[in-house]
Amino acid sequence: MKHRTTRSLYEYWRNRRQGRPAPSRADIEPSDIHGLLSDTFVLECDISQPAQFRLAGTRICVLFNRELRGADFTGLWRQQSRETVASALDTIRRQKQCCVLGWRGHTARANHVSGELVLLPLTMGGPQITRMLGAMVTYDLPFWLGSEPIVDVELRSIRIFGPDDFETPVFKSSAATRLKNDALAIHGGIEQPRLPVRRVAHLDVYEGGRKAD
Repeated sequence: MKHRTTRSLYEYWRNRRQGRPAPSRADIEPSDIHGLLSDTFVLECDISQPAQFRLAGTRICVLFNRELRGADFTGLWRQQSRETVASALDTIRRQKQCCVLGWRGHTARANHVSGELVLLPLTMGGPQITRMLGAMVTYDLPFWLGSEPIVDVELRSIRIFGPDDFETPVFKSSAATRLKNDALAIHGGIEQPRLPVRRVAHLDVYEGGRKAD
């Protein structure tokens, strides 16, 4: 994670886990992260429906110039990125992994801005992951931000890693605009390679990260 906000949210989430695979939504106190709230969001990720925003910070809504509550998360991404993002969400939900995505947003006038997004699993007190805590930030603040909404989000990179294993990602891609099912999900989520690193489609697959419980 490159941005201070995403790192801070990850560290807070990890501290609230207290040894569990994921913290409960009730463990997250907005007052504890008041300085991050404008860039944070919560997704509802019930397996029976697409992941939707339950809450979205003001700076995130400014990026798209609209209220995101109730919006489909994968619907923000350009068509060729959606399968990858949906597969990552499924892996987070079923294997209690974490995810960092690099993104580039485009406006109708062909302006663009790059940033980072983190997704962290939450429970509602039971064993299942039904919520995700996240943050979406830009690396810079172009002059047009706030007047030209982002209409298309391109996936630029992706890391999936265990709750305590950010420095040893399960996989990393520097150009993850497309991802076939066999590249992201083997046995429902992550391939654990025997070699330190090897090539799968356009991905570099690394050894490391937690296995599913």
